[in-house]
Amino acid sequence: MRKPISIAVRVETQPADSLQARLERLAAPLRSLGPTEVIARFELPSEAELLKTTLSLCAECLAHVPAAVYAHQGRVFMRKICETHGAARVLIENDARFYRLSNKDRWGRAYVSDRTENVPEFAGSCCAPGESCGPAPAGEWTYDSTDQRSNKTCTVLIEITDACNLACRVCYADSKGDRVLSLDGFREHVSRLLDEKGALDSVQLIGGEPTIHPQF
Repeated sequence: MRKPISIAVRVETQPADSLQARLERLAAPLRSLGPTEVIARFELPSEAELLKTTLSLCAECLAHVPAAVYAHQGRVFMRKICETHGAARVLIENDARFYRLSNKDRWGRAYVSDRTENVPEFAGSCCAPGESCGPAPAGEWTYDSTDQRSNKTCTVLIEITDACNLACRVCYADSKGDRVLSLDGFREHVSRLLDEKGALDSVQLIGGEPTIHPQF
């Protein structure tokens, strides 16, 4: 019998996709689905009214997953499918009459037109010259998060943790992470935004539940 020979193998990891690329890869197939295909794929109730497809988060692993939003028996639900943890249903609105779609929804496809809220395109600066809203940012955004540098706003939202110790019935995020933004990291983010915009009117801390951050 021949003796086994050890062979060294070098495994090179491929560079990770950007967040935008990952979301687009999930969203593209959703946009091509007809209503019958969506109903079958997400196993929606036969009497449900399909409203739209979109992207959501798995409550277990926090991965981005495809989802369908539908009205059923006077309420609005989201049904999402995670390849690892399977399907889940969450309640979005107790009264379907108050649920509206935005014409700027981008991660899926709308299947109704009578619920659309038309948000006008932004066509100018919200601040005077030299204030928070400056010129378009230069350079490529390389972080694993949504690039918000060009948002025309003087109020900045900073997620300091994705952990939460609550179980609010109205929350569909169901945050169960354990990430926290360090105080130094927070200062760096704000400093960079000041460099980009010149001034900030306010900074809003969000989560998860921001008050359980150890350095809140």
